[in-house]
Amino acid sequence: MTESYDLTLGSFDGSDLCNTVLENVGRRIDYHVNTLKEGIRNIVDLEIRVLAGQIARLRDRLAELEGMNAALRQIASPEALKYLQLNPEPPGKEDPPIRPMKGSYKI
Repeated sequence: MTESYDLTLGSFDGSDLCNTVLENVGRRIDYHVNTLKEGIRNIVDLEIRVLAGQIARLRDRLAELEGMNAALRQIASPEALKYLQLNPEPPGKEDPPIRPMKGSYKI
């Protein structure tokens, strides 16, 4: 014995349900997109703050080195400065190791 059911819904054609589902899906997609955007903004802001801190530290170090350079130029003799201008150090050349002086050391 086979039973059959009447599944007619009267004037309902399904478009209202489809529109409601699409609106809900659209809202959920918007929510997730906005959440991702906010997360990306937070990460970028954090990275910018980290880089700004690194730049500030590098500027401080550069100012310190420039001060040291100026101090060394003031105590260097004119002949030494002229020699350095005429004979710049080749890149990658290292200073020889400092050897201790022979003799006794008394402090």
